Amino acid sequence: LGGNRVLFAAEMDCERPAEGKAPPKAREYLELKTTKLLATDRDRATLERHKMAKWWLQSFLVGVRRVVCGFRDDDGILRKVQDFETRQLPKFVRGAWKPQVMLNFGSEALGWLYDVVVQGPPEGR
Repeated sequence: LGGNRVLFAAEMDCERPAEGKAPPKAREYLELKTTKLLATDRDRATLERHKMAKWWLQSFLVGVRRVVCGFRDDDGILRKVQDFETRQLPKFVRGAWKPQVMLNFGSEALGWLYDVVVQGPPEGR
């Protein structure tokens, strides 16, 4: 991430056989999410600005190409399912957040953390 080497693990929610001309054993890993049905503009803004940003980052960093979201009512009953391509999420949210800004922040935070761990905290703390 930036100039930082990062090793992390990710759990995969599920997989489905790849479609089209993919090799027979090719797999497509999916990230599964749930959220409440969007009843208001505020619900949509919250989804786009906060939840989808997290979904994108989590999926992008581990190479998951698709997020499948189940929309539930107030009783927890699944009412709608929608697929999102991870790479299309930034366009879908119409500028609510920018991927490069998120990645730059992560890179800076990791760089700072590395400096503190290797060099120690600043004097006086």
